[in-house]
Amino acid sequence: AAGMLNTARLGSETIAIAVCGAVLAATTGGRLAGPGFTEGLRMTLWAMAGLTLLSVLLCAFLLRGPAVRQPVVEKGVSV
Repeated sequence: AAGMLNTARLGSETIAIAVCGAVLAATTGGRLAGPGFTEGLRMTLWAMAGLTLLSVLLCAFLLRGPAVRQPVVEKGVSV
């Protein structure tokens, strides 16, 4: 199980780095020197920050506790 977990973790990290590199290369237009790189890197980092925030909100929504239900009261009798 530990081997599968490590393989999945390293594989997903490799894919994430490749995707970030591809987005950076696309936003810089192939120019890796000068202000184009800085602007492309800034946009890539903001996109990753937005994706992280979306992931945090999704995890908080999915991991919230069960709703507390109030007991129903009918004609003075608690159920």
